[in-house]
Amino acid sequence: MASADVVEQLNQQGIRTHVRKDDHYSGNVLIPLGLSDCVRISLCHYNTEQEVSKLLSALRELGR
Repeated sequence: MASADVVEQLNQQGIRTHVRKDDHYSGNVLIPLGLSDCVRISLCHYNTEQEVSKLLSALRELGR
């Protein structure tokens, strides 16, 4: 599934994500993997267990 499609579907569910393209910052990870972009999901100490659970459930559904 294209990164942009994943981001669109997650954002529609209120899960804020972004497409990260091969640029100065992420190119050193994406280029060796042969990827032009990826999905950026940022979790931090202030995310609740419910938010993480919602994200994981949404990702599980996308994988089906």
